[in-house]
Parts: sequence; C-alpha cells; structure tokens
Amino acid sequence: MGCVFGFSENATYIEKIAALKVKKIALWDVMRSCERSGSLDTNIKQGTIEPNDFVSLFQDYTNIVMILFNGVKAETEYKKQVLPKLSVEAQEIKLLRLPSTSPAMASIPFDKKLGLWSKAINGA
Repeated sequence: MGCVFGFSENATYIEKIAALKVKKIALWDVMRSCERSGSLDTNIKQGTIEPNDFVSLFQDYTNIVMILFNGVKAETEYKKQVLPKLSVEAQEIKLLRLPSTSPAMASIPFDKKLGLWSKAINGA
C-alpha cells in the first residue's frame, strides 16, 4: 500500500493506518482466526477457520463498494463462509482477487503486482 499511495515502508503502523483512512481504504482479514503451522495459507487447517463478522461490517459501513482480496485463500474463504450469510445488497459488492503481496508468491514479479494493485485501487 505504501508503494500505491506513496507512504514509506518505514512508517509506523499508526501512520500507515492513517494514510489508508485518508484514502478511504479499510484493511480487514477475511479470517478472524485459524490454526496453521508456519505462515503459508496452504497450511491453514480448514476446520479451524473463523471468519470475521462481515454482516456487522456491512451494516455499519453501507458505503463499501468493493472488496479486494490479497490472494486466492482470502477470496475462497470469503465466498465459502461469508458471502452466503450476507444481505442481498452486501452480496452485490464488487469482488476482485489480486495476486498475493506475500514474498512467497514469487511467480509474479513485484512490479506486475504493484501495477495490478494500483489499477484496482486507483482505477488507472
């Protein structure tokens, strides 16, 4: 996000969140909790996933118009565990999966990822 919006990767967490708020970007995990060994999404134990409360999120923030997923797993779990529980209006929010920003997703070069994320966020 720092590359997309021009803030430093050395910014504090509070500064990064403030920069995202200015751009009207919310940052929230699909999964509230889960169990996994290591950091790879492929190691998430399927029966342990507890999704975040998107029903309340969309009730409280009715101006959300698009959700960008940081990789396949987030999109898959959202569609599987969250989408069926949502109101018709919330189900109509635009969904877009983008390549994971994780360094583990090295098959796509950083510049290509940056271009895709920038286009999705800025509409360029």
